[in-house]
Amino acid sequence: MDFRTLDTISVGQILEAHNDAFSEYEVPMEFPIERFEQINKLRGVNYNLSIGAFEDQKLVGFILNGVGEWNGVLTAYDCGTGVIQGKQGKGIGGEMFKHLTPILIQNNVRQYLLEVMKGNEPAIRLYKGKGFEVIRHFDCIIAEKEKIKFNIPDSDFLKKLNFSIITNPDWKLLKTFWDVTPSWQNSIDSIERLPNSFKIMTVSLSTEIIGYGVIEPRSGGILQIAIAPTHRKKKVGSALLQKLIELSSNTPRIHLINLDENSKCSKSFFTQMGFESFSPQFEMSLNF
Repeated sequence: MDFRTLDTISVGQILEAHNDAFSEYEVPMEFPIERFEQINKLRGVNYNLSIGAFEDQKLVGFILNGVGEWNGVLTAYDCGTGVIQGKQGKGIGGEMFKHLTPILIQNNVRQYLLEVMKGNEPAIRLYKGKGFEVIRHFDCIIAEKEKIKFNIPDSDFLKKLNFSIITNPDWKLLKTFWDVTPSWQNSIDSIERLPNSFKIMTVSLSTEIIGYGVIEPRSGGILQIAIAPTHRKKKVGSALLQKLIELSSNTPRIHLINLDENSKCSKSFFTQMGFESFSPQFEMSLNF
């Protein structure tokens, strides 16, 4: 078996292996090529620092890596690791990572970041065996639009709120509303790689911005939503979420990937709105 970086083959070949590898996955992960390319760009995939396993010139396994700064450290992020059906359970994933590690180190990558579903015990054992540590606990949540419980009262305060779609966010200000740092997929860097894919909406009281949210209208994915601490528990978040959802008219569901369970406020907010968990995950990291 041959192991080499993925910059020498077509995205179509990678997608074929990807869709085969995840064809029996509990969370649907088969994509058309346009969506696959978009997702990889959003996550910062670098094919020169991603690796594949080849058998008779056929791609049978892959590790797709996004690369960028994370907490001040040049980091590789696992955007997808897979092995095609019929080749799984043969240790190919471990071999790919063994060949990948020196390539990353030679390119000054000093940290590796990934997420793994909590129910995927073989993968968790594999990662822990390589020295990965659990950093955070994430949940992935979803709701049917028609079942979301906004419960927004007809109050004078809420009538004073103004909602605006913006194109040049003041991230320094918006970050002051955070309780936790968004995951790699939901990060500012991810949003700014393809800004036209998202809608960013602020909510203001008079001229003061007191909250904001980011949604990908095409998928119904909420990347970020945060309210200033002094204006929480006033239904501002509910009103903002309702406005964001109106921007995603072509999908029946709204979801949020990698909700940090350390944010008790966010967890409680979405639970009360009727969102349900569908894929709890660990965020894990390894320092080189």
